[in-house]
Amino acid sequence: MKKTLSILCILAMILQLLAVLPAAAAEQEEEENKVPTVTVSTVKAKPGDKGVEVTVSIENNPGLIALMMRVAYSKDLTLTGIEKGDALSGSSMLPPEKPYPNPSYLLWDSMEADAVDGVLVTLTFDVSKKAAGVCAVTVSCDPVNSFDGYGDECMLTVVNGGILTGKAAESGDAPVLTVTAVEAKPGDKGVEVTVSLGNNPGIKNLKLNAVYSSGLTLTGITQGKVLPDTAMKAPKKPYEGPATLSWEAKKADAEDGVLVTLTFDVSKKASGACAVAVSCDPDGGGELMPTVVGGGITIPEPAVTSIRITSSRKTLRVGQEFTLRANVQPEGVKVTWSSDSDAVSVDSVTGRITAKKAGKAVITAAAGGKTAACTVTVNGRS
Repeated sequence: MKKTLSILCILAMILQLLAVLPAAAAEQEEEENKVPTVTVSTVKAKPGDKGVEVTVSIENNPGLIALMMRVAYSKDLTLTGIEKGDALSGSSMLPPEKPYPNPSYLLWDSMEADAVDGVLVTLTFDVSKKAAGVCAVTVSCDPVNSFDGYGDECMLTVVNGGILTGKAAESGDAPVLTVTAVEAKPGDKGVEVTVSLGNNPGIKNLKLNAVYSSGLTLTGITQGKVLPDTAMKAPKKPYEGPATLSWEAKKADAEDGVLVTLTFDVSKKASGACAVAVSCDPDGGGELMPTVVGGGITIPEPAVTSIRITSSRKTLRVGQEFTLRANVQPEGVKVTWSSDSDAVSVDSVTGRITAKKAGKAVITAAAGGKTAACTVTVNGRS
């Protein structure tokens, strides 16, 4: 009888694992398809107003461990305050010294990844008495100094905003700048990434800043079909660091299409995401508040052949912590961790588990469509 019960218990555990593993793989795919998005709020104010707050928030946080943000704003705004938000709460934020320059650079740095969504920073502005219309606030994230707990650069979508003054009002769809996402192999040369403009409101002047991964070398800049009658101003070769591009037209152009094509050589040591980030400077004359869809060049990970957790079973007391390890073949592939019960929480990046209350949980490691599981039993308080 005891032997029969033991066999039934083992069968029940196997069935439980078989039920959990496909769901975990689907959950990993869903998580990977979520787009990390940084949003600058849009608020209304009157000319001459002081202490107007604009927030910068993050959604679908990929688990950032470091972030460098460039903040540019209208000449009709004076930045008077920078306050750290609740997102990336475990990291320190290093702001520039007062008086704040335009653009200003903000740096978050932490020892551990943080996947919490929320407000990254609150920016406080004084509005000029001569302000009229849109006073844009635009942000971009430097790929070289912005990455998640795996060390991967993040291709962020940015929804820009700012302060609307006078009779200004939000109307129609926001302009959209899209950086293409393409795949390449380490060592590839002449890889093209386009920057396109959609929902063009009829631009005349534009100033664009492009920042790219340290795994990329910019080798070419080709003007697109938007503002075709205007010569694009670009830096001279050899291109070093961020590239600033500008257009100054005699008449407005409302055509959608490619603004510029950037050509890159990929480092032989490149891996994962090699991001390309762009932003519009308000002082370029357009005062655009565009949504920027991040892109760049991705080095595909090799196909996973196997994954195994070093511990298939673990027993903890309430309050105890333990870090699970996964062996993946080939090595170096990103692993995502999840728990099927609130009895045990798990850090999705590091695999560190915390026993929250008595009960059981199946902790799943997923990589490249393959999964492995560990059953954790939590006993009463120690």
